[in-house]
Amino acid sequence: MTIYLRKPSNADQCPQLLTYAWNIREMSEDGLNWKLYDERFRFERAQFQEKPRWGAIRQDIYNRLLNEKYCRMLAQQNNAPSQQPPSTGGDGDGMPMQIPKAYCFSYHT
Repeated sequence: MTIYLRKPSNADQCPQLLTYAWNIREMSEDGLNWKLYDERFRFERAQFQEKPRWGAIRQDIYNRLLNEKYCRMLAQQNNAPSQQPPSTGGDGDGMPMQIPKAYCFSYHT
């Protein structure tokens, strides 16, 4: 990777910008919405006098992305057909026990 700086005054930000680029790449590889993080981060840098540092992860935005990913994973798991065979109830009548979605299969068997 090659990076060119236009202004010598930005030379002190170069390590932070590299860290930012690495963080964005990691978010992308982890399946997070890196574009939303980038937009929010840049918006805050443009709007506020106290600008967030390029090299520091904004935990509030990052945690929101993690939460969104976790919710997507749960939704996918709940919509996926169960790989477990239906179990019979504990009363010995041989009838299948109905397990509600989003409940622990191991607990209900």
